[in-house]
Amino acid sequence: MATGNKGLKWIQRNLAGGRQPERLGEIAAGVLADRRWGGPAWRRRVLAVLCELGGEALMGRVSGASLRRGVLCLEVADAAALYDLRIRWEQCLLGVIQAEMPGAGVHTIRFVVRGSEH
Repeated sequence: MATGNKGLKWIQRNLAGGRQPERLGEIAAGVLADRRWGGPAWRRRVLAVLCELGGEALMGRVSGASLRRGVLCLEVADAAALYDLRIRWEQCLLGVIQAEMPGAGVHTIRFVVRGSEH
């Protein structure tokens, strides 16, 4: 019986990847402190969908979002990121946003360089 217990501890230790569990309140506080998650409910919902779909590969490069007349603009740092994200994500994101948030009326997604007129 002791051998089984050692095996379970080994599995638990290796599944955890050496990380200690975090409290949900601490995680939520960190998310809410990020300025990208503030603002109106539509922005939080859009960013949640984007985060779920693209994770850090996408969200690490998006610095803001705006929605005007059905055009969702996602701000990025530079033209290289804009080009890369447009090629990789634009059509995929549009389909997911339209499916997840049909009431938002998003018909176009544009990646724009932060600070440019859009």
